[in-house]
Amino acid sequence: MKNHLLFVLILSGCTLSSELRKVKPPVPDKLPTTFSDGTLSETKKEVELPSWKDFYKSQRLVSLIEKSLENNRDLKIAVLNAEMVRQSYGIQKSALFPDINLKASHRRQKLPPNLLQGGGGFQGAGLSADEGDGFIQEQNELSLGITAYELDLFGKLRSLSEAALQEYLASREAQRSARVALISQVASTYLRLLANKELELIARNTVKSQKETLEIISKRFKSGVDSELELRQAQVLLESAEADALAFKRETELAKNVLSFLVGGPVDLTDISSGLEDSMNSMKELHLGLSSSILLNRPDIKEAERNLKASHAVIGAARAAFFPSVALTTSIGKLSADTKDLFEEDSNTWLFSPSINVPIFTAGRNKARLRLVELRKEKSVVEYEKAIQDAFREAADALVSNTLLEKQLQKQSEVVKAARKASRLSRLRYQVGVDSYLNALDARRSLYTAQRGLVNQRLKYLSNLASLYKVLGGGVD
Repeated sequence: MKNHLLFVLILSGCTLSSELRKVKPPVPDKLPTTFSDGTLSETKKEVELPSWKDFYKSQRLVSLIEKSLENNRDLKIAVLNAEMVRQSYGIQKSALFPDINLKASHRRQKLPPNLLQGGGGFQGAGLSADEGDGFIQEQNELSLGITAYELDLFGKLRSLSEAALQEYLASREAQRSARVALISQVASTYLRLLANKELELIARNTVKSQKETLEIISKRFKSGVDSELELRQAQVLLESAEADALAFKRETELAKNVLSFLVGGPVDLTDISSGLEDSMNSMKELHLGLSSSILLNRPDIKEAERNLKASHAVIGAARAAFFPSVALTTSIGKLSADTKDLFEEDSNTWLFSPSINVPIFTAGRNKARLRLVELRKEKSVVEYEKAIQDAFREAADALVSNTLLEKQLQKQSEVVKAARKASRLSRLRYQVGVDSYLNALDARRSLYTAQRGLVNQRLKYLSNLASLYKVLGGGVD
């Protein structure tokens, strides 16, 4: 029996799995970036992404992100999915080892006389005459053994175990990817909320200023100095600003609702006084050029890689289906007709029962199954390459936009400065009677539009910076 087991263990070392060929990323080696003159270039300088707490320096935003990582339901689902896949891997891995079971049984059965040959006498282990017709058979058993353990002669079980492991690791990466996405969502929503509050403030300041101006024009209109057209134009700007203030208030409340959903509970943002301008200093800039290999650390890329490895591992199991499979049942123990004799020397028993299954005719099922898993592996390769290409495009877009959006932001700041000066001068010219109110009104509209444009430009820049951090794989820690 020992020789038999040794032979089985030697055969179990065989495998039909092949080594997975490394897939070359179908993207350039370097990510593009921009210099101060706006030209595209490449650089060999490498950087390490900061942790999300170092990148988002705002204490309020950090607090919101921490709460979301603790309470967000989508992230909890991703964590539970990963845990379920881990348990599935544990089940599959256990098939590599035999189940050893302790069995104890007692059997007592009545047998009719016509089942036994020999007339009035009877013989047999555990047989005794019944008070009525027939006989009673008793059997007691205590055994320790293995039942129907499939020997992994050609690596089938190891291939399936490896596939289950890679699927579990892929689910872990999916969990990390959900974490990165959640951090980015919270940051983007928070920035949008700040922008809407700032836009609402600009609109309300315009309303306040325009009400004062409208009172002056109303008096001048009554005295015949200003025309009704000037009066109505002043009313248009006032009503427009009031409508804008309500719209921005609505957007602020909607953003607050989104934050509450992401955080997993109510959020108190009533005391927010800082706007996007303060947030400019609370986010770490990412201007440096990067090797495209940094994208391979993105969770979604790693997830695609794990899925590729899982589909490759299944090929080994499909190949093993063409070869014989061997199952083993073995046990040692005690067997007796009487309980008191169960532990006697002559009650010892053992069992060694191997079985072999040789596929002779499967109507092409095994061949089709092998081709199916090979096609799934080819699909996984394409999906892995596509994931890298998508990541490269996202990172390249964000890197290129980063510098250009910063330049646009600088220009928009200059526009606001010029519009503010023009508005002040036009108002003074109107007050001293040198110019009409329509010119002053036009300058006021230009300032209002420029101020709104500046807030929107800040939002675009900061949102792109948050997106850049996300697409580079930041926030995994």
